[in-house]
Amino acid sequence: MEKIVKNEDRRDFLKVSGSAAGGLALAFYLPTARQAQAADGGSPNAWGKIAADNTVTIMNARSEMGQDVYTSMPMLVAEELEVDINAIKVEFAPPAEVYINSLLGGQITGGSTAVRDAWEKLRKAGASARMMLVAAAADNWGVDPSKCSVSNGMISGPGGKKATYGSVAAKAATMEVPKEVPLKPASQFKIVGSTKQKRLDTGMKVRGTAGFGIDTIVPGMKFAAVAMPPVMGGSLISYDDSRAKNMPGVHSVVQY
Repeated sequence: MEKIVKNEDRRDFLKVSGSAAGGLALAFYLPTARQAQAADGGSPNAWGKIAADNTVTIMNARSEMGQDVYTSMPMLVAEELEVDINAIKVEFAPPAEVYINSLLGGQITGGSTAVRDAWEKLRKAGASARMMLVAAAADNWGVDPSKCSVSNGMISGPGGKKATYGSVAAKAATMEVPKEVPLKPASQFKIVGSTKQKRLDTGMKVRGTAGFGIDTIVPGMKFAAVAMPPVMGGSLISYDDSRAKNMPGVHSVVQY
């Protein structure tokens, strides 16, 4: 049986924003826990957008710690949005309450929760956006949305009519957000669970072009080294930092 999920308020879901490609973008905000709604929900690109040039961009709010978030997150959106996963670009989300991990609290990664937390959010966003895009195309053609089908980012209608997502993205942003969103049953999955899906970040890592936190350098950045007690459960009694402070390049010695 397909799962039905209900959408939040329209203002919490969709905004229209300008596209770098020169057109309007359908930007979707993925509803999270209620405590996050007062955060940066006004940001049009809080979770992703579909631009006039047919580019799909999603924001990834979890660090890569073994669940392959740069592939698994696009898989969830692509499955319900009905687009090629390779057409999805992934950007790393900035710090904001809207990206709170609903299972752990805070914008953190851990406990194998990355996919579990995103499972319904991303699928719901993809499905809702797809339904609104279809509704926009159907309205243009003067037909019922049920007469339209979607495959690989292309909407097909009666009489051979066709429209790309990008071509109706701006209009879709003005359509009514569906109150109930059917999600695919597992038996209909084409991307999620596929053993043929390759990691999208393998090439970058093999070529050495992938960016890691340890590679980050900002102006005035300082590097820290942690000194721990020599035994488990030990606590600091005293220390002599005179020699450390006199070493070239040492800014300060701090105790926590």
